[in-house]
Amino acid sequence: MDEFINLQLFLALTMFLTTIIAGLAPIKLLTSIKRNKEGNKTSSFLSLLSCFAGGVFLATCFLDLQPHVNMKFRKFNEQWNLKIKYPLPDLLVCIGFFAVYLLEEIFVRLFSTINNTGGSSEQIKSKRCSLEINKGKEVGILQSITFTVAMSFHSILEGIALGVQDDKAGILTLFFSLFIHKGIESFTVGLQISKSNPEKIKMVTIIAIIYSFMTPMGSLAGVFIRVIYCFSQT
Repeated sequence: MDEFINLQLFLALTMFLTTIIAGLAPIKLLTSIKRNKEGNKTSSFLSLLSCFAGGVFLATCFLDLQPHVNMKFRKFNEQWNLKIKYPLPDLLVCIGFFAVYLLEEIFVRLFSTINNTGGSSEQIKSKRCSLEINKGKEVGILQSITFTVAMSFHSILEGIALGVQDDKAGILTLFFSLFIHKGIESFTVGLQISKSNPEKIKMVTIIAIIYSFMTPMGSLAGVFIRVIYCFSQT
């Protein structure tokens, strides 16, 4: 038991360092790209990185999360002898997508208060331009927060899955798969947040650090659950 706990603690620390380095790397990358005067090449490179990031999250959703949820749903039907043929998991995914989008729009409307006072046409145009800029910043911040919360929840569950493993082979196998997966995922999370908030380096850094804690925190929570279970069996 002590050997497994020490191994889990070491792997949690390794996972934290990996995710924080990968998460903060896009900040340095985007900063160096902006210093480059070749605008067309920079724009093309950022577009390719954005496509890569989008592909990672689409793959995470459709190749990892969705099949896992469908498998659990089938087992639930078999266990309780249910005959639900309607694809409820897919429906819930769609509901969740539109719920997050609706929540984002509501917050944007609440934050974007318009002061309807009289004035010249130039003043009105200036206010509209200022409103659009502020709205863009608010949307970027809100998208970063909701995006990070969703990915953090996913990371905690992955960490718990690692922490509850009770044999060395299972721990190492799952760790190395998560090591590669979380490295790529953390880089893309950092890239998306950095692009949404290019002028808020401190906020991006704080969000990246908080996100880096999620998988190790889930892993330690899984270890704690397994220790309690072992003590309850003795």
